[in-house]
Amino acid sequence: MKGFLSALILLFTFSCSHFYGDRYIASFNEDLSGTYLGLAKYKIGRRGPNNPAVRIYLDEIESEPGSYNAVLLEYVNLGKMAPQFISSTATPKLNEVIGYLKHITKKVSVFKLVPTAEQGTFEMQSLVVQGDKIVAATSPKNSKLVLSKDRNGEHALVGATISTGTNGITAPITFPHSKDNEDHSLQFTIANLIYNKIGLKSTWRMDYLTGDYLAAYAKKDDKVLDLFRRDGEMYADFLMKTYKNTNAQKRRERIFTNKKSAYIHGRFKVTEPRDGMFIFKPHQFKGNNLVNERFVEGRIGVLIDIFDNSARGQDVVELIMVNTRKPTDFLMYYEHPDNGEGR
Repeated sequence: MKGFLSALILLFTFSCSHFYGDRYIASFNEDLSGTYLGLAKYKIGRRGPNNPAVRIYLDEIESEPGSYNAVLLEYVNLGKMAPQFISSTATPKLNEVIGYLKHITKKVSVFKLVPTAEQGTFEMQSLVVQGDKIVAATSPKNSKLVLSKDRNGEHALVGATISTGTNGITAPITFPHSKDNEDHSLQFTIANLIYNKIGLKSTWRMDYLTGDYLAAYAKKDDKVLDLFRRDGEMYADFLMKTYKNTNAQKRRERIFTNKKSAYIHGRFKVTEPRDGMFIFKPHQFKGNNLVNERFVEGRIGVLIDIFDNSARGQDVVELIMVNTRKPTDFLMYYEHPDNGEGR
């Protein structure tokens, strides 16, 4: 345990670009925009931690005050990811042996939160791509976010709960007070130490951050995506390596967060129907050799720095391309560490 905690202390000092951080409010009527740490409570026997740490990012919709766009992610086992994460900054050569960091989250979903008739309660409507728009899907069985009526001032979601539903949330979620030792999981405790005690942030970036993106965190020689602007439009070029045989193909798959990323090639035009949410459409022009564009279409892209250590000059944003019908089937690409705030 002592060695494990020492590794965590090292982890705290490293990081995995307009953004929202924690907000502190006193009433139900104030802006909830921010990012909040919680924990999910799965039944015993689940593969992985039964009580993983989760994080929700909220961004108030300018044209609909009181409603929010939201990203909800579930962390992987934070103890198991620590060695790769530490090595990526402290001893990058070691990553060639122990592997590059590519698994940070286990599930990612995007929602629109709409206030209900009951004060402090929001319906969590799944967001999906429809043509050139991102729209909310209503259902009587959607999950609900319920704010606590007895908050103690730490942040807006202290004591809040999220119920299960048919919108991809399969375990109830709570947002405990960070200083309350009751009802905390080990994963929540680790995450709370990483962020609150050491001073890391977790930020949802609203801007389209251009530049090179990598197959795995800090794997600088493996550019697989280029986000760029041209003539006022946004584009994304996916790059695919060729494979000599089946074994090489399988090895290439294992480099990525999602093996589908190994088979995507071509240029896509990017639009932003909602603030900080992007959709990718195949760009038709002569010579654009599109391969497996179906792996990209219908997804919603968000740019999030899950472990934001930009205060110490370490800034790596993750592009997460969310499958709105299957939260575990997301694509993830890692900004080149030299990008800064977009190229």
